[in-house]
Amino acid sequence: MDFQAFLLNRFLFGFLLVFAGFVLQSKVWAVEEPPQIHFVVKKFNVIGDNPLSEGETDSVLSAFLGDHYGLEGLQAASDALEKTLVDKGFSFYRVTFIPQELQNGVITFSVSEFDIGKVTVEGNKHFNDANIRRSVPQLKAGSAPNTRELSRSLHLANAQPSKKLSVKFAGSEVNDEVNATIKVVDQSPGFFFVALNNTGTDETGKFRITGGYQYSNLFNRDHSATLSYTTS
Repeated sequence: MDFQAFLLNRFLFGFLLVFAGFVLQSKVWAVEEPPQIHFVVKKFNVIGDNPLSEGETDSVLSAFLGDHYGLEGLQAASDALEKTLVDKGFSFYRVTFIPQELQNGVITFSVSEFDIGKVTVEGNKHFNDANIRRSVPQLKAGSAPNTRELSRSLHLANAQPSKKLSVKFAGSEVNDEVNATIKVVDQSPGFFFVALNNTGTDETGKFRITGGYQYSNLFNRDHSATLSYTTS
C-alpha cells in the first residue's frame, strides 16, 4: 500500500467515525422528551348539566387534588366522573375538559346532556302508541332518560303477558340529541282458557274443569280482568 492510499484510507475512516457520531447524536436528540408540565389542583369546578349533587361530585374528584405532572391525571379525573354518571343511570351525559389556564389551581370540567330527539314506536298491532309510550315514561323528547329507571320500567312493562318491549338508540341529525325507537312484539290482550285438574273430592268428583276469559289491557292501562267458571 503506497502512502497516498494510506492517507485516503485514514481519511475515509475518520469521515465514517464523524458521520456515525453525528447519526448517534441525532438519535439521542430524537428520543429526548420535552419536560412534563407541573401544576397543582386545589379545586375542581364542574359546570353545565351536572345531575350529581355538589357532595357527590366532590367525593369523586377529591382523589385527584394535589400535584399533577402532565395531563393524564386530569383525564383520569374526567373519566372517573363520567363513570360515576353512568353507574347512577346518567348515561346520556358526557364530561369534557375545556381549554383553560392551569396556573390558578382551579380546574373546570363541563358536563353536557344528550337529550332524546324523536321517539318512535314500531311493531305494535294490539296496543296503541299511547299505551306503549306510557310504559316507558322516561323516553320523552327534550330530556335525557335515567337508564336505571328506564330499565326498571322495561322490566315492569315486559311482565305484561301480551306485549314485550325493547328500546334502541341511534344518532340524530341534530347535535347533542339521540333518537329512540321502542320496538314492540305483542298479541291480543284478550284470550279464552280451559283448565282440567283432579283436585276435587269424592263428594264433588275428583275432576274439575275450568273455563274462562282474561283481558289484560282494561282502559288501555294494562289492567287485567278475568272471568272463569269451574265445575266438576
